[in-house]
Amino acid sequence: MKKKSGGIYTVVIDSANFIRDNAEFPFVPEKLHQVLRFIEKRGGRPVALLSKSTYPKMKKELEGERFRELLIRFDRRIAEGSIQLVAGSDDLQCIRRALEWNVPLLSQDQWAAERKMLASFDWTRLDELQIAEYDSTRNTFSSEKLLDYLEESFHMRFHQIIAEFCGQEGGCDKTSIMEKMAVEFLPGSTFLREQYGWVKDLRAIVNSLGNGNKMTLANWITKNLPNTFRERDGQITPANK
Repeated sequence: MKKKSGGIYTVVIDSANFIRDNAEFPFVPEKLHQVLRFIEKRGGRPVALLSKSTYPKMKKELEGERFRELLIRFDRRIAEGSIQLVAGSDDLQCIRRALEWNVPLLSQDQWAAERKMLASFDWTRLDELQIAEYDSTRNTFSSEKLLDYLEESFHMRFHQIIAEFCGQEGGCDKTSIMEKMAVEFLPGSTFLREQYGWVKDLRAIVNSLGNGNKMTLANWITKNLPNTFRERDGQITPANK
C-alpha cells in the first residue's frame, strides 16, 4: 500500500535551507538527513524539494571518499521519494506543494520577490503553514512547532484507522491495527508482516510522541483509543455496540 503524496502527516521541506548552511563547505547534506529522520521517527512523511540544477553542483563539490556514504544515502532518498528533484524554482515548488496539500512548510525564507509577483497566492495561509523556528546542526534537529504537528497528525490518523477498520459491529483485533499502523507510519512505501523488527520500530515511534512513556505498542493503542471505542481481550469494538 503506497502512501499518499500529501496527507495529514506530510511535511514539505525547503532542502536548500539545510544543505547550504555551512561556512566550511558549500553543501552539508547531513543536516537534511537529520530533518528527514526527525520526521520519520515520529511517523511523519517528509517531502524535501531540491532544484535539479543544485543537485549536480552538490555532487561535484562533495567528491571524494569522505562524502561517498552521504551521497549514497542522498541518492537512496531520491529513489524512495523523500527527496524530490524539481525543475525551475524550488522555492516556488515548495510554496505550491504546501498550499495544495495544506501541510507545513519547513523553511526560513521570506519570499519577498514571490509575494510581489504572485499576489493571488494565499500568503496568509502560507504564513500559518510555515515552520521557521527550528535548531539544525549536522548531528541534531529539533522544532517544537513541528513536533506538535506530528503528534497531532499521528493521533488523528490513528483515530481514522480505528474508525475505518473497527467501526463495524464485530470490531477488529488489536494485532491487525498494529499492522495497519505499520503500513501507514513506518518509513517506506510497503509493509511486510514477516519483516523482522517492525513492532519495535513502531513502538519507538509512539514512544517519541508526548504521552508514550515507554509503553508497549499494545498498551499505547488501548490508552489512545477514541472515546467512541473500547478494547477487551485484544478486540477493539465501538463502545455502543
